[in-house]
Amino acid sequence: MHGDFAWLAMAAVGLFGGGHCAGMCGPLALSLNLGRKPGFWYRLNAARVLGYTMLGLIAGAIGAQAAHWGSVVRVGLVLYVLAQLLLIGMGLSLAGLPSYIRQVEAAGGRVWKGLSPLFGQALRREQWFAALSGGLLWALLPCGLIYSALATALASGSATRGALTMLAFGMGTLPNLLLMGRFAAELRQWLGKRWLRRLLGTLVIAMGCYGLVRAALFML
Repeated sequence: MHGDFAWLAMAAVGLFGGGHCAGMCGPLALSLNLGRKPGFWYRLNAARVLGYTMLGLIAGAIGAQAAHWGSVVRVGLVLYVLAQLLLIGMGLSLAGLPSYIRQVEAAGGRVWKGLSPLFGQALRREQWFAALSGGLLWALLPCGLIYSALATALASGSATRGALTMLAFGMGTLPNLLLMGRFAAELRQWLGKRWLRRLLGTLVIAMGCYGLVRAALFML
């Protein structure tokens, strides 16, 4: 069920999710760039993508182990369907429609409460270690996009594929977030347009529905 399409899909999810990124990370991007050199923002984002890749490595390894405990095909298929459902939920949220993904993000928010003070402390300086530790912690920000990508990494069946899945997702988020570092207010206003959010949300929903169709065909 997992192949090159999954990596391409995750890169597209990261890119199409720009509207969600603007809402979640726009204020953060603006505050982090006040009075800082551009190089810090680039290092911070590189560390964030590294954090996603490490999470994908762990998720892929867990998924592979879970497959060994049960039927490889059955467990992999369940995880794959879960990933598509999260993707559809993320698309609904992105389009401004009622979505169950908000409850998922709220659960992650309780974990982030304990991590946010560490995140703030890490970013008080501009040294490379601050960018590295801050970026790794940023990868844990409660976000439906991240959870959708992680579920796909979990269903990948191996640590390597899981890492590559999250790496592709992280690279997909870079254009929006790098631009947001310089033009946060303008980008948030553009990505906040209702018609654009609906379009991007529809694309993400379509990707999730396509994945469910693939799963259904696989079971036939």
